[in-house]
Order: sequence, then C-alpha cells, then structure tokens
Amino acid sequence: MTAFKITQSQFLTGHKGAVFALAPAITGTGFYSGDGTGLVVHWQTNKENFGEALARVPSNIFALCCLPEQPILAVGTMQGALYFINVEQKQRLSNELQFDKAIFALNVYKNTLLCATGAGILSFIDVQNLEEKMHLSLSNTSLRCIALHPTKALAAIGSSDNNIYLVDLTQKKLQNTLKHHKNSVFSVVFSPCGNYLWSGGRDAQLTVWVANSENNYELLHTIPAHLFTINKLILIPEYKLIISASRDKSIKLWSTKTLQLCKVLDKSKPNLTMHSHSINNLLYLSNSQQLLAASDDRNISLWQLSSTN
Repeated sequence: MTAFKITQSQFLTGHKGAVFALAPAITGTGFYSGDGTGLVVHWQTNKENFGEALARVPSNIFALCCLPEQPILAVGTMQGALYFINVEQKQRLSNELQFDKAIFALNVYKNTLLCATGAGILSFIDVQNLEEKMHLSLSNTSLRCIALHPTKALAAIGSSDNNIYLVDLTQKKLQNTLKHHKNSVFSVVFSPCGNYLWSGGRDAQLTVWVANSENNYELLHTIPAHLFTINKLILIPEYKLIISASRDKSIKLWSTKTLQLCKVLDKSKPNLTMHSHSINNLLYLSNSQQLLAASDDRNISLWQLSSTN
C-alpha cells in the first residue's frame, strides 16, 4: 500500500436538506451535489466554501450522473422522476422520464444511461434522445446501486432483497446472482482489474468477492466494518484503498491488499469537524486527490489525500 496522509481541507455548508447525491463536474474543477429539497449545487473546489445553485427539481434528489460528450446532468428523484439539466445554461430540459418508484442510482455505459429504481427495474436510456430503450426486471424490491466492470460489459446491481445481480450489458440480461448479505446492499464497486468486487449495506459488513473461472464471483472475505449501515464504498487505486461511509457517522479507510483498517475519521478526533449525522455518499476527485463526504447533517466535508513517500 502507498503510504498516505489525509487532512481535512473544507467543510461546506449551505444545503437546506440532507445531501444524498454527488457527481464530478462536467468541466473544470469541482462537483455537483443534490439534496432532500430538490436543489442541485455546483461547487468549485478551488474556491473556499463557494457553491452556486444550478437548478431545483420538485423532489428529493437521490442520484446524479453526467452524460457523455454533452453538458447534461441527469437527476434521479425519490418520486421516480428523471430530470435532465443543461449545466451550461443552468436550465432544466423539457425532457423528463417518470418511473413507478424512486430512482436510487444512475450510471453510464457507453451511450446508455442505466437507471436503478425502487420497483426493482433496471432501465436502459439512450443518452442522445433521452428516451428509454428497454428495461430489465431484476427484483420485487428496490435496486439501490450500480457498479460497472472496468473491462467487460458487466454491471453489478445491489438490491434491497439482499442480493447482488450481475447483468450482461451487451445482451441486457441477468448473468448471475450473488447471495450473502443479510440485508439491503447499498453499495458495490469493482477493483481496477475487475477481479474483485466489494459490497456493503445495511448489515454493516464490508464484503469482498473474487472472480472465478466460471465468469462469476464467489465470496472471499467479510469484515464487520461498521456499527450501522454502510451507505457508500469507493476505491482509490493509487493508494490501494477502499473507503466506507456509514450511518454510524464515520468514514473508514481500508487497505485493499491486506484488508486491514488504516484510518478512521469520526467525532473521536477533536481536531476534525466531523458529521453529526449519517454519511450518505462519497466521491473521489482523482485530478485533485480530494475525497468528498455528504451527510444527513446537510453538509459536505472535503479531505485532501497525499503521498508520504
């Protein structure tokens, strides 16, 4: 593991509702955040505590995703509405899609926007005409997260039925189902080579899966990582870290090589301004090596990673 240090750089305030969604800015520095009041904010990380309201939608925002090769931000909401915002014009487009239940996750594969909904359906949306092409029913309960394999046409979809669904994105069909979690799966992420899959959720277990010769994944290891729900996992390959964010108000940094806990960020550290409520989401900006954490307390914390070698 690369030796590193992590320091708190900013604590961003201004949202009037819990912050659930984060996405990197389409151009330049910064990122977007979406909250429980329907507000989308553009933050520029090179300006201290500077956030600019980008748009507002009439529902809690659960997911944000930038579309490829166009200045469009997709916004998924609790009411199942999918909105599209032109970030250059700061305007909501007339295009709008409505699903039966909440949109919990968005991701882009090639020219397709993948949309995971509370109805247990994975929708495939054409990013050019912003229309649904088809959908795939995977579960009777909510689909909560989407991870894309780095080299294969494969997505891992975490569900509230405790399962992880592996979907072939070329054939648009279910390939395999991974069963181990004891409760809802809220986050999944593939390793950079795709040989490993990490998952976490309401059972507070950090679970590692390894690819086998049958083009599937089998259970490798389970870590009792947090006191309460793991809401988000992200990988930082250059430091060989996986980072977990939890409802127990802590952020934990783990070695992907040894599976050992490297660092805990929580209110026990008197020199840190930590979140007072559940930490809902994480985002890593690789260009600036900044880690972002969004919380129910309506705030976003920024952390700077750097090598100590």
